[in-house]
Amino acid sequence: MTEPLTPTIRPPDYLSGGKRTNLRVSEWLPGWWVGFGKDESCQFEGPWYDIVILAAKVLRDPATAIVAPNLYRPDLVLTAEQERNYTEGPSVEWPEPTDD
Repeated sequence: MTEPLTPTIRPPDYLSGGKRTNLRVSEWLPGWWVGFGKDESCQFEGPWYDIVILAAKVLRDPATAIVAPNLYRPDLVLTAEQERNYTEGPSVEWPEPTDD
């Protein structure tokens, strides 16, 4: 019998980057995660800041080292406010693209 290479490391079942940027393991498809907003019937959406917080939480999770070792970033440090379900990111006015 072959033992798994990393028996104790698994991706998290749930991560939240903010009010409308949540990621959780699927209840009906194994190995699949679902992004959602306020509740699971809402599409994945949110301001860029909240999506960045969610991305940081994914990149520093030990499971990332298994599937993409070059992207694993355990050194990413979030503020205490970012660690919680962050809902008040900086407001940024993105410029409209120009047709050059």
